[in-house]
Amino acid sequence: MNDEIEITLPVSGEKVIIRNYTTVGDDEKSESALYAGVQLDQQTNKDSSGNIKFPLANIIASQKAYIPRLIKSIDDDSTNIELRLKELRSEDYAKLREEIDKITGAHSPKAKGAEKASKVTTKSS
Repeated sequence: MNDEIEITLPVSGEKVIIRNYTTVGDDEKSESALYAGVQLDQQTNKDSSGNIKFPLANIIASQKAYIPRLIKSIDDDSTNIELRLKELRSEDYAKLREEIDKITGAHSPKAKGAEKASKVTTKSS
C-alpha cells in the first residue's frame, strides 16, 4: 500500500507529498476543533432529543486542522510547513485543500462529514 501521494501545485509548480491516511492524533485534533464550545440545543424535539448545532467556523477549522498534519513536504522540504502554507497562492492552496478533503473524506469521516454532525441528536435524560 502506498502511504503517500504527490501532487503538483497548479500555479507555483511545487511538488507536495501528502500522507494519504489519517491517524488517531489527526482525527483528535480535527474533532477538538469541531466540538470547541458546542453545546446541546435547549429546545427538545418530539422524541425528547436535543440538537447539537456546529458553527460553520468549527466545521471549517475542523477540516483545516488536517492540512498541515498530512503534508510531509513541499518541494522536498519538510520544515516550516505551516508558514509555507500561509504563503501559498490561493489557487495552489485550493488544490491542496481539495486533495486533502479527498483523503479525509475517504479515511476520516469526522471532518468531512461535519455537516452531517450538526444533525446528530442526543437523547436527553
